[in-house]
Amino acid sequence: MPGDLLENEEFDVVVLGTGPIEALVASELADQGRRVLHIERSPHYGGHYASLTPSALLDWASSLSTARDRRLVPRVELYCGDAAIAAEESRLQLEKAEDAEQARMALAGLLENDRSYALELAPRLVRCRGKAIDTLVGAGVGEYLQFRGVDGNYIITGGSQPVARRVPESKEDVFAASWLSLIEKRKLMRLLGALDTASSTDDDGDDSKRDASFASVLAARPYALEGPILDALVYGVARQGRNRVLTAAEGFDAVRRYVGAMGRYGRMAYLGALHGGCSEVAQAFCRLCAVSGGTYILDERPVLSSPAGEGSARRFDIQLRNGSARARSVVMDPTYAPEATVSADPAATVSRALCVLDAAPFGDDSTALLTYVADGRAVSLLYMTHATMAVPSGQSVVYAWTEGRLDDERTLLK
Repeated sequence: MPGDLLENEEFDVVVLGTGPIEALVASELADQGRRVLHIERSPHYGGHYASLTPSALLDWASSLSTARDRRLVPRVELYCGDAAIAAEESRLQLEKAEDAEQARMALAGLLENDRSYALELAPRLVRCRGKAIDTLVGAGVGEYLQFRGVDGNYIITGGSQPVARRVPESKEDVFAASWLSLIEKRKLMRLLGALDTASSTDDDGDDSKRDASFASVLAARPYALEGPILDALVYGVARQGRNRVLTAAEGFDAVRRYVGAMGRYGRMAYLGALHGGCSEVAQAFCRLCAVSGGTYILDERPVLSSPAGEGSARRFDIQLRNGSARARSVVMDPTYAPEATVSADPAATVSRALCVLDAAPFGDDSTALLTYVADGRAVSLLYMTHATMAVPSGQSVVYAWTEGRLDDERTLLK
């Protein structure tokens, strides 16, 4: 609905941003009978979690290269092969290419099959058991969504000669894993036994270890784990980030949630939405909101005034490009706030990369979660194929992300 159709129209709530959280809130409010106006500054749903075609991705990067508002994404770099792509004001240029013509042909191939791609800005997965999946099931968005399980979880170690090892996901996998020694299998079985008997707050029954780091407890007796198996548990299963060390209590609880998630929809612990991942989840809730009477405006940058009036008479004025609206309450993505700024703390920054490959190294009908560990630094990777409708058959896309600023993490991501 274009903004010029609203002339000081009154709503109960204005929701700014169409990310999954904002979309869920808008859906619930509309279902309760509230009049909801839902606004997104981008021309697509999903906010920071949008799923884009290659042409839309280039347009998005182009808009950011000239935008004064750096609260969205401070920096974006594009490459085609070894060629850097300068995307400014809808102009595409290939720079620093050893074979510029080959790079142009590769880019043309992407754009020619534009509609066959669904490239996520910030991919997210959902555990097969937990509050998130229960919320999706309870909200009734199943008719709008399809999910695919993540087939494997891998840990990659080895520095200059990396080796990918599949993380065991059951006691049967532990015994079948050829990369584990007999002693390591026994240690891992001891750990799984501790998970079965310990409470959700005590790691192995020893309260004195609760505040010690998860890695240090696993490295000490009685587990005495080291090397790839230790990295697999700390980074691949418990998902410890680079800038936050998990305590033993947090680590054991994370492993329990991971193990407990398996078995509901098969052996996998995670699910991903088809046709665009988290963006599809956001759009599903937006559809529910619209069915309940919600009003939507995309590609709009609203100007929000301070509330006027007191008590039940208090109202927010929202100025649109060619219209206006009023609302009793406002719910927003934090970056819509006038005082929002980019955090100066590198620990609060996530650097991301995505790479479209002309091959499917893990198979054309599979998905995988991988964790690359080198010198105590971890990069999470998500491998998607035609199985999730992310790319055409025979190709794949790999997403990578790690904590820290792009200037510091560029080499690691590449």
